[in-house]
Amino acid sequence: MRHMSDTERRCETCGHFFRHYTRTKTGGYCATAYGHCPYPGMKVRKLEDTCQKWTPAAREAGKTSARE
Repeated sequence: MRHMSDTERRCETCGHFFRHYTRTKTGGYCATAYGHCPYPGMKVRKLEDTCQKWTPAAREAGKTSARE
């Protein structure tokens, strides 16, 4: 398993992170630089934030689950 640097272990790549979107004037959606983390308690986060509870998102972990 490859070691990830602190810059890669950001909220943006965490399995707990849910990104926020805003609706555009044309009816589409645009990603914001914010989101929220429900683990272990609800917190507003920026994409570049980090914490000790980071776990790889499914898109980062491939076929390996975070529990393995």
